[in-house]
Amino acid sequence: MKAVFRTLVSFVATLVIVATLFGCASPPLTVAEAPLTIGEDFIFINSLHCNRDKSVAAMGYVGDPTAFGGMGIALHSNDLGLTWHRAELGAGAEKLDISLVELPGKNRDSREQLYASGYKRELSFSDDKRPGPWWTSTDGGRSWLQSSALYPLPVSNLAEFTVYRGVLTIPLPQISVVDEQGTLLTIRGGTDSRSWVNTGKLSANSLLRSTDGGQNWTVVPSQNVSKLTTIVTNGRGHAVVAGSLGTAPRQTTNFVFWSDDSGATWTRASLPNPLPEWQQGLPVMRSVLLYGNPDHVVIGYSFASIYRSEDGGRTWQGPLTLQGEGNITAMTGDSKGRLVALMASGAAMVSSDWGKTWERRQTGIQVSPQEGMTGTDSMLISAGNGVIVGVRYSRFTRSTDWGETWNTVDSQLPAKRYRLRIACTDGHGLIVVGGDWGMLTRSVDWGATWQRAHLAE
Repeated sequence: MKAVFRTLVSFVATLVIVATLFGCASPPLTVAEAPLTIGEDFIFINSLHCNRDKSVAAMGYVGDPTAFGGMGIALHSNDLGLTWHRAELGAGAEKLDISLVELPGKNRDSREQLYASGYKRELSFSDDKRPGPWWTSTDGGRSWLQSSALYPLPVSNLAEFTVYRGVLTIPLPQISVVDEQGTLLTIRGGTDSRSWVNTGKLSANSLLRSTDGGQNWTVVPSQNVSKLTTIVTNGRGHAVVAGSLGTAPRQTTNFVFWSDDSGATWTRASLPNPLPEWQQGLPVMRSVLLYGNPDHVVIGYSFASIYRSEDGGRTWQGPLTLQGEGNITAMTGDSKGRLVALMASGAAMVSSDWGKTWERRQTGIQVSPQEGMTGTDSMLISAGNGVIVGVRYSRFTRSTDWGETWNTVDSQLPAKRYRLRIACTDGHGLIVVGGDWGMLTRSVDWGATWQRAHLAE
């Protein structure tokens, strides 16, 4: 009877998702306004990579967002992200939402090795999403060869996906080098292959560890971890990761885990003065995020609250609440203690002492009341030489003095509401920014001016 009930609830949840897809999938702009389109379809960019040879690679999905067909796509640019060419993937890219990663490892040759895979975009009455094949490129994404499994993508469930205007975005997780021997760590989501919608339990996450350059991976035990965030590491064996513990969506507690043996074992550190109950009860997708160097200070932030650790994540102080500006939507910083946080209000908060004290700065980004005070569709891109580019939907603002002063700049993209969530830089002036609905623009002068990309005929 319980199985029948779970199947019924899963069916209802699927209908709700379908209604969401078809009801909210109308594009915020027309095909003619978008830089990257094929026929009447938009190209959704999941990942960008600025290569050492000044070329740029991209991966994503092309198709009608109200349907589950379409095709995974690989793109390559030889002119610093202005003109893009389609790279051949061959069989296996059908209905696939693809992302690329640069798989780090010891004793790599001089060629830049990129890897790409993703999840199938299919409508089914199961919560499971099937992974696709892997491709590898040794020429910066100009050409791709399908290869055997290089990284154990699990069967994932729908609860791990972000539903936004009808698009299921499934980027691959970060892969981090944690020591001089090339030990790798990454995060795998949805290991129970079920969502809390039809089981009453949150989908578990796992930490994966590899000591042979990514050929084989082992699961690091972590009890009842329902959500993990980006791994922070110093590259010499110390790593920190934040997460939430619990078995139900409104019965979770935020924690931080640290390791000093390259991720073989992890120790749990509690955050002091937990967030208010109304914040703890929100979905664990809003759990603590991390920024920092574990050699010194690690910064955790959730909503408008800042946590600090001065011993690599072992013990924590806080929270310090940044009031009056809504939530923190993005953060970046440098190795000298300077931090910049972009707020939901559109303003920036800056710190020069690793987050002990903060001051407000106006960025020039105007946020309408309809966008609210909790928006998260933001990026802060640290381009080098003190240059930071802040992105809030289609609006760009730029600072050349680590967030002290800002000027709005024209992104050359339509002034409408869509997600720009992917960026890459080369540290020499190139910044490429992309996202949903065919959006892609680039700068070669540290973000002072921008040119919208286009697809070659």
